[in-house]
Amino acid sequence: MIHSYHNLPRGDAVPTRSHDPCGRFVDTAAEQAFRDAYAALCEQRWPTPPKVLEAETRFGSSHVFHWPGSGAPIVLLHGSGSTSILWHPVVEGLAGRSLYAVDTIGEPGGSVQRAPIREASDLAHWLDDTIEGLGLDRVHLVGASYGGWLALNQALHSPRRLATISLIEPAGFQRVGVRFFLWAIACGFASLAPAPIRRRAALWLRMRIIDDQQMRRLAMLSYRKYRFRLPKESTPSDEQLRSVTIPTLLMLGEKSELHDARRVLARASSLMPDLEAEIVRGAGHSLPYDQAGDVSRRVLRFITTHESRSSG
Repeated sequence: MIHSYHNLPRGDAVPTRSHDPCGRFVDTAAEQAFRDAYAALCEQRWPTPPKVLEAETRFGSSHVFHWPGSGAPIVLLHGSGSTSILWHPVVEGLAGRSLYAVDTIGEPGGSVQRAPIREASDLAHWLDDTIEGLGLDRVHLVGASYGGWLALNQALHSPRRLATISLIEPAGFQRVGVRFFLWAIACGFASLAPAPIRRRAALWLRMRIIDDQQMRRLAMLSYRKYRFRLPKESTPSDEQLRSVTIPTLLMLGEKSELHDARRVLARASSLMPDLEAEIVRGAGHSLPYDQAGDVSRRVLRFITTHESRSSG
């Protein structure tokens, strides 16, 4: 089913309670404000207008942006608390490929959750249903942060439709430490500061979105007005990482606020059988947004290399 930016599916936006099993906006006014801001960003930031699709799943409807192109489809999964619009600079770098950017269900984007998602295997079922609902067979899965964990989770629980996975600053390889929470709090305070301070903070914190008024407003609406009910990312065991035979690209920020990039690289390299991994100099956790050109070029090179190897 095709929709426009301004005709996003609506959830049951009612005041949420702690026992509510599905992600919801706190009220209809909050939902409307978010959807208006999201639609405006989509109209302005996507490099070329995408088709807007809906795929029905056992947990609700998945909202998907699609750009037709060549090659096996590339499916993009964004990070927690955000939407597919964060991929707009990467989409530009992947122009010409068949692309699908999925709003994760249970997040404040266009997807609408109607059944609870309680564990990691539920998320794998949701994504499998989404890919099937889009009529796709084999896909290259690319995820950032929580989306990177979703991509790895898919390889662990339901790899049959995956050609490759690309994990960009993925969550879950290490337990989240105090440093990350302090960084997130600092980003929150910096986003409320006067413009000159915001500009300096965006550089110091390695988070360009802080100095982007529209993206900042969307993020504030997400975290203040939406109640998240998704499982937290879990750290894969050594045995699980050894079991991932899907060709994998791992990109880490040298100065990542989420984890120790060198420790994650060493662990993944020693365990995952078909891995290409690198640390991007000077990058933090906002790697896929702040250094989108490097990310899109590296992902495209990885994918085309494995497509050539497979066809050979």
